[in-house]
Amino acid sequence: MEIKRTEVINIVIVVGAVVGLLIGGGGVYLLTTKQFDEKVASITQDANTKLAVANRKLTAANAQLATMNMQNQALAQPDPPVRVITRRALLGNRLVVQFRNYGATKLEVGVTAKSAASNQQGTWHLVLAPNQTRDIGHHQGWAFANGDEIELFESGYRPLKVLVQK
Repeated sequence: MEIKRTEVINIVIVVGAVVGLLIGGGGVYLLTTKQFDEKVASITQDANTKLAVANRKLTAANAQLATMNMQNQALAQPDPPVRVITRRALLGNRLVVQFRNYGATKLEVGVTAKSAASNQQGTWHLVLAPNQTRDIGHHQGWAFANGDEIELFESGYRPLKVLVQK
């Protein structure tokens, strides 16, 4: 069987076309694969950015919840059995703050005072037997004035804040 020249040319043309389609298809495949990979990378980066923002918000919300839980625990405790009274000092125009334990047990109270005028702060540790009264004033290193803020701390009790007024 003899193959004619036109048939050979037709076969070469068909084979060339098939090869061209395969090469072109491979190029399209490579181009499509590259675009797909770029799109996946873009979506992944966007998702990671959104996840990081959500994680920061979650961390902030958890911190706020922890603070609220501590505040609620403090509020669930009873008030300390301490009466805070302000009086004039015996000498001068200064104020003295008296702390009286009207409870049945000894208290070890932490006291913090903050000056409204100078923003200075002082701290003391008072041990108060039942029905005992202790003073803080000029002789203890602090001359109280109207507007000063006092805060008492005793374990097992909620913190007590008092504003000095006379």
